[in-house]
Amino acid sequence: MGTKVILDTSVLIGHIRNKNKHDTLFSKIIHLHKPLISEITAFELLIGKTAANQDFIESILKNIEHLPFNHSSKLKAVEIYVDLKKRNKLIQPPDIFIAATALSLNIPLATHNIKHFSRIEGLQFFSYL
Repeated sequence: MGTKVILDTSVLIGHIRNKNKHDTLFSKIIHLHKPLISEITAFELLIGKTAANQDFIESILKNIEHLPFNHSSKLKAVEIYVDLKKRNKLIQPPDIFIAATALSLNIPLATHNIKHFSRIEGLQFFSYL
């Protein structure tokens, strides 16, 4: 399997909402790479679970490796928060936690929310070409 890629919640929601499931970033990643999710993404999926997306979310949670938000992630999140606040460019805490997980493990992030995540210095993005 290809490179490890952390999936942001936006990639999974994009897949859920897209009628053409074969043409989503999620579909492209899972066939060629090693998808991972942070525990923060798992949390976001669970609080957004509905009857319509329940099967997909349960499958993701069961079949894709979860990355913990650990001590290293926490320290990186504090660093990111302080930097963003200093520059008056804060983003939502869950996005900071997801980015901190990716940075602390040096794994690229796949997201549809480049606008917010690009504020975080050093974060690598997964690009599907």
